[in-house]
Amino acid sequence: MIVVQIPTYRPMQRIDLPDMIFRNKETKIRAIISEIKHHYTRGQPLLIGTSSVDESEYIYALLEQEGIPCEILNARNHYKEAEIIARAGQKYAVTIATNIAGRGVDIKISSEVVELGGLYVIACEKNESKRVDDQLRGRSGRQGDPGKSVFFISLEDTIFKRFGADKFEKISKKLKEEYFESPFLSKTVNALQRRIQFASFDSRKNLIEYSEILSIQQDIVYNQRKFILYTSDVKKIFKAMMERQIKT
Repeated sequence: MIVVQIPTYRPMQRIDLPDMIFRNKETKIRAIISEIKHHYTRGQPLLIGTSSVDESEYIYALLEQEGIPCEILNARNHYKEAEIIARAGQKYAVTIATNIAGRGVDIKISSEVVELGGLYVIACEKNESKRVDDQLRGRSGRQGDPGKSVFFISLEDTIFKRFGADKFEKISKKLKEEYFESPFLSKTVNALQRRIQFASFDSRKNLIEYSEILSIQQDIVYNQRKFILYTSDVKKIFKAMMERQIKT
């Protein structure tokens, strides 16, 4: 099948910064809070993407301690989604959301926010699916608006623990710096995401194949049931079935 890429309606102005990689989660969270404080004082709106409800509430609590007012959007208050997302592009807005929140929604920004650089998306870790990462990043820079995005990653994140934990633990022990940029590690994460994607595809493919087998068996049973229900000589059918079972 031929696939054609459709160009964006307006040229994209969003700046996607290199991944910021940390040795451990504690250092990463401290850096995220520091980054939020810096941009909040300028008035630039921020959208913080977390991978879980617990993480979103933890960051919310830390920001409250710093005196930074913020909104939280997760599975526990999803009914407020439209209301919270509508305010996410306003000056001084800080919104913490799980990665599934706000998909397919254009976060409107004012001309004043445009001057500040647009909506800044900060992702707290890479997901197993690159598509989810792209959806989160895509909350910023919609319809030709300016924007910025960055991923904060630690070597203790789930994706590293599940795939190649020993290797990344050795790398972590050798590192002296708490923070660094590494094109190699960023490419490694992308490769891990592709592996997970292919594994998920194979799993779904096997599930469909097994479902087809069950469907065939189900059709046979239903056809026999229908035949018995609508036949006029049930005794003859059961006699034939019993003889067949005895012979086998």
